[in-house]
Amino acid sequence: MNATTPAPARQRKPRPKPARTIRLAVGPSADSPTCVVVITVGRKSQDYYVQPLPADFGRAYQVEKIFTDAPETYHVNLGDDGTHQCDCQGFLQWNHCKHSAGLQALHAAGQL
Repeated sequence: MNATTPAPARQRKPRPKPARTIRLAVGPSADSPTCVVVITVGRKSQDYYVQPLPADFGRAYQVEKIFTDAPETYHVNLGDDGTHQCDCQGFLQWNHCKHSAGLQALHAAGQL
């Protein structure tokens, strides 16, 4: 009787994270502080209204998904110390999300 050794387990290649981009489609103006941004993750794009909100610290925004059958609204806070928060499921689970990272990038670029 011959003993056989099990084949080594195949290791999966790590899946590369899809590229994320954000662009300001319609910027804020003197008449309206609300703007429209487009967030792209991989091949999927989504438009959002972004409206500034009053905040006790940092900057706060209401981010509303538009042009979709199921509109969703999130609240993002960008702290003065570089921290950020969002109430979307991604942030609640992973402590980072496309909404907060995107708005932080636009703010750093001086576009918000």
